[in-house]
Amino acid sequence: MGIFKNPSSSSGYPNTLGELLSRKDEYTLRKRNDEEARKEAEKNEQLAELEEAKLPFYKRPFYKKHIKPKILFIVDRNRWFNKMWMLMIFCIELYNSFLIPYRSAFDYENSMYWYLADAPFDFLLWVDVVMNFFYPYRDQMNILVTDFKKTARRYVFKEKIGFFADFVCLCLLDWIPVAIGAATNGSMTYSPVWRLNRALFFFRALKRLTRIEALVPDRFAVLSKMVKLLNFVIIVVMSVHIVACCWFPIIMSEYPDSQVFTLSASIFEPTTSTLYKYMLGVYWSLVSMSGFGGTMPVTNLQVAFCTLVYLVGIAVFVTVIGIVSDLAQNLNITESAFIEKLDSVTDYINSRGLSPDLKKQILQYYQYLWKSRKGLDESKIIRELPDFLKIDVAMQLNAEIVKKVELFKSCSQNFIHEVVINLKPRIVMPGSYVIREGEPGNEMFFIGKGVVEVRSKTGQLWSTLGSGSFVGETALIDSVKRTANVISTEYVDLFVLEKHAFDEIMSTYPEDAKNVIATSEARKQMNKQKAALNSGIPFDKINKLLDSIGCSYVDIEGHDLFLSLATLLGEQRNIVQRHIEDYIRDKDHELQQHIKTEHKHESIDDYFDHLKKGQIKPGFNEIAAVAKNYQRTVVLAKPAAQGDDIGEFIVFDHHTGSKHETKEILDLFTNTQQYHNPIIIVSTGKEGGFLAATRKK
Repeated sequence: MGIFKNPSSSSGYPNTLGELLSRKDEYTLRKRNDEEARKEAEKNEQLAELEEAKLPFYKRPFYKKHIKPKILFIVDRNRWFNKMWMLMIFCIELYNSFLIPYRSAFDYENSMYWYLADAPFDFLLWVDVVMNFFYPYRDQMNILVTDFKKTARRYVFKEKIGFFADFVCLCLLDWIPVAIGAATNGSMTYSPVWRLNRALFFFRALKRLTRIEALVPDRFAVLSKMVKLLNFVIIVVMSVHIVACCWFPIIMSEYPDSQVFTLSASIFEPTTSTLYKYMLGVYWSLVSMSGFGGTMPVTNLQVAFCTLVYLVGIAVFVTVIGIVSDLAQNLNITESAFIEKLDSVTDYINSRGLSPDLKKQILQYYQYLWKSRKGLDESKIIRELPDFLKIDVAMQLNAEIVKKVELFKSCSQNFIHEVVINLKPRIVMPGSYVIREGEPGNEMFFIGKGVVEVRSKTGQLWSTLGSGSFVGETALIDSVKRTANVISTEYVDLFVLEKHAFDEIMSTYPEDAKNVIATSEARKQMNKQKAALNSGIPFDKINKLLDSIGCSYVDIEGHDLFLSLATLLGEQRNIVQRHIEDYIRDKDHELQQHIKTEHKHESIDDYFDHLKKGQIKPGFNEIAAVAKNYQRTVVLAKPAAQGDDIGEFIVFDHHTGSKHETKEILDLFTNTQQYHNPIIIVSTGKEGGFLAATRKK
C-alpha cells in the first residue's frame, strides 16, 4: 500500500486504491463526455453545412470562416476547362491502352520517335495524378468536402482505382533499357514492352467515362445513355484487341509448329505489312470469341490460349448482349410505361362501355399528357422532394405568375412562397369550362400555357386570357358565386390555388392578409365602376336602387347584386338599342319608299330640304303619316341629356288642317317630347300653331 501513499500534501497522488479507481472512473466519464461533445459539434457543423449547401458555393457565409483556410487548390469538375481536361486525359488513356499492346506485339522497330508522343502524354498524366489530390467530393450527408487532407486521403486510400494504381501505371519502366543501353554501349533502346504497364490505364479510362457521363447535362438524357453504351462497346473492342495482340506473339514464338494455327501462311513473310497481320489477328479473335469457327490449336500453349479465348468470348458477349438489350429498353422506358398505362385505360373504357365520344376525349387527354409532359406526374414528383427543393422548384416555375396578381403585390416573400408551394397543376381540354357562372368560387387559376375566353351568361366575349394570366382571384376572399364563364379554347395547363389552402396562409400571415383584403376592396369598387360604365347606368343610381329595395350588396347565396344588376341593365339596354336600330332602319326604308312614290324625292334629306325652303306645302294627312312612322321610335329612345346636338328644325304649318287634326298630332308628340335617339328628335313648340321635328346632323 506504500506506493499509494502521498509523500507530500501537494503531490496530488491518490492515497488509496479506491481513490485511484475513482479518479479512473472520473477520467473515463470526462473522456466519454468530451467524445460526445465532439460528435455533437461535428453533427451541428455538418447540419450547418447542409443548410448552406442550398446556396451556390461561392455565396456561402460558412465558406470564408471554416472551409477557405483549409483549401490550397480546388478542382471543380463542373467547369468547362475541367470537362475538356477530363476528355483529353480520357483520350490519352485510350491511346496507351490500345497502342502500347499493338506496338509491343506487331512493331519490331525500336524507334525513339515514339518518345516524342509518349513523353508529353506521360507528363499530362502525372499532372492529372496531382490534380486528383485536390478533387472535392461529397460525403454521406451530401456535403461538399474541400479540405485538402480529406481529399488527398480519399484519393490515396479509399478509391478503388486511386493513387497506387495510377503510380503503377506511370512507373517509368521504359527508361530502364534506355539507361542500361546508354551505360553499356552508348545506344539508347526504347522498347514498348517496358511500357505495358501503361495499358492498365484502360480501367482508369472506364472509370473516367463514368464521370464524363455524370457531367452530361440533363437535357441530353439520350446522350447520357449513349455514353453508357459506348462504355460497353469499348470493353468489347478492347477484348478483341488484346486477344489479337496476344495471338500474334504466340504463333511467332512457336513457328513452324504454329503454321496450322494461322489463317494465312503469308503472315510469316517479312514483307507482309504490319496492318495486315493485325487485321488477321482481329479477324481470328472475332471468329474464336464468337465460337463460330477458328483454327485448330496444335501445341499446349495454343490449346490453353484458345480455351481462355472461348471463355472470355462467352463472358463478354453474353454480358454485352444483356446490357445492350437493357440499354435499348431503357432508351424508351418512359414511353413503354406510358403505353402500358394507356392500354390499361383503354381496357377500362371498353369494359365500362363508355360512349365513343367520351372515349375519344379521354384518349386525346392522355395523348396531350404525353406530348406536353412525357406522361410524368408533376404533383407526385414535387411531393417526393424535400421542402427546400419544393420551394425552389415551385418558385422557378410559378413565382412570376403569382407576383403579377394584384392581390399579392404588397405581400411578403414568405407569403408568396406559401402560395407558390400550394399551387396544384391541372390540364383542361379544349371547350371545357374552367369556371362556370353561378357555381361557388373555391379556386383561383393561373394559366401556365394555353388560352381561355371569359364570356357572359349570354355568350358575350368579355376578354381573352393567355399564358401568364390569372382568373378567379376574388373568390378566394369573398364567398361569392362566379359571375362569368371561363372556357378553354385549346389545351390549357393551369395551376390551381384552393380556398382552404389560401385561408390557412392568410391566418399564418395576418399582416399580409390585411393588405390582401384592402387591395380586394379597392378592386371591387373599381370593378363596380367599370360594370356601371359598361352598362350605361350611372354608378350612384345603381347604389340608390339597391338601397331603395333594402338589399345588401351580397345576398345569402353569394351573388354580388351590384355586378348582377349592372350586368342585367347593360344587357337589357343593349337589347332595347338593337330593337330601336332595327325599327329605325325599317321606318327609314318605309319613309324613303313613301317619299319616292308621292313626291319623287331620292332621300328623306331632300324631302326635308324642300320643306324648309317652302317648296312643299304638305297637309295634315301628310304630317300625320310622318308622325305615325316616328312614333314608336321616339317612345323606345333613351332620355335626352343636356348638350345634345339638336340639329336643324323643320317646321310643319298646321293652319291648313282642321283643329281636330292639329290636336291629334300635338297630343301624339306631347307625350314623347322628352325622349330622343341618335337619329330623330321630336318635340312641340311652346306656343300652339306649329309642330317642330328635327333630324340630328
